[in-house]
Amino acid sequence: MTMDFKALSDYIDGVEKRGIPAFDYVVYQNHQQVFRKSFGFSDAKKTKPVSTTDLNWLYSATKVVTSTGAMRLIEQGKMGLDDPVEKYLPAAKNIKVHTENGCRPPKTVMTLRHLFTMTAGLTYDFNSPHLKEARQDKNAGTQKIVEAILKDGLQFDPGANFNYSFCHDVLAAVVEKVADKPFHSYLQDALFTPLGMSETTFHPTPAQQKRLTQQYNYNAQTKHFDCMEQTNCYRFTDHYDSGGAGLCAPVDDYIKLVDALSCDGVSKDGYRVLKRESIDQMRENQLKGVCLQSFWKQPEYGYGLGVRTLIDKSHGAKSPIGEFGWDGAASAYTLVDVENHISVFLGIHIKSLGPGYFTQEELRDYTYEGFGF
Repeated sequence: MTMDFKALSDYIDGVEKRGIPAFDYVVYQNHQQVFRKSFGFSDAKKTKPVSTTDLNWLYSATKVVTSTGAMRLIEQGKMGLDDPVEKYLPAAKNIKVHTENGCRPPKTVMTLRHLFTMTAGLTYDFNSPHLKEARQDKNAGTQKIVEAILKDGLQFDPGANFNYSFCHDVLAAVVEKVADKPFHSYLQDALFTPLGMSETTFHPTPAQQKRLTQQYNYNAQTKHFDCMEQTNCYRFTDHYDSGGAGLCAPVDDYIKLVDALSCDGVSKDGYRVLKRESIDQMRENQLKGVCLQSFWKQPEYGYGLGVRTLIDKSHGAKSPIGEFGWDGAASAYTLVDVENHISVFLGIHIKSLGPGYFTQEELRDYTYEGFGF
């Protein structure tokens, strides 16, 4: 197969001309980097060109990491997809469902599968009463914050619908209990150290914070990119490991995990992240009926165990059925293709990016054209 990424390169040149402040796009196949293109500056004053030492908040791209870490424990038989959450987190035992007529016990038991698939009935409400109170404690850790999330209750019975929410934050708390160590320590031991992801962290040091790419918020009215603080709003305290959106990493770190997943779960150095069977479980669509209808992604995709997954090629997608990944609030984009051992990651730091700059689907399809698909 002859690779020719000129069309992809030209497309990214067009993105640059549209005014995106910073952009770093990398493509791997079989543990080898086959394409990379970056542009822009990592600082607001435009004095520091984008470099491989830059870090970005991953936001929801963290969910791919959390799901991978949790699947390792399932693979090892230490917990099961259909285990009740209350088996590990006592706060889930008395959880209530909010209805128009008040609160009632759920009709179904919340399981780990519900957490993986965003069907647990939770919300992403930062200002719900118990969570708001817990966040006042600057020493609150993962267990205390997640206990508050559970105390705030459910919007529907587990399994009855899909709602993007704190599910993976709760999953991280389960992992802590099963692994018997803080979530960040578990990920460090199970993924980051063996994969050489030396700078991926929930809690960047002052030196790392200086290397965070400037964050922007896209202003739809002015069509300008307004500078934001370098903080992560999902990082509720310095002791909280948000499994849903808390990690930051350089592109060169994150791609190592994505590459290992795309190569049947094995890294370039031979470290097995997951068995292929576990990866196939992750990328199997879990949503049906009203749950699938509520999933807002393009009609090409369903949702597996913490990842979108391609289920329909009739809209012209050039990637194969089962291609999977996720993105982030600051526009990061992850793609994993185990059929062709292709992995992709986009490092970018823009929230609320409006239409007209680029789309994930265009990046995906130009990438596959470069491979000759």
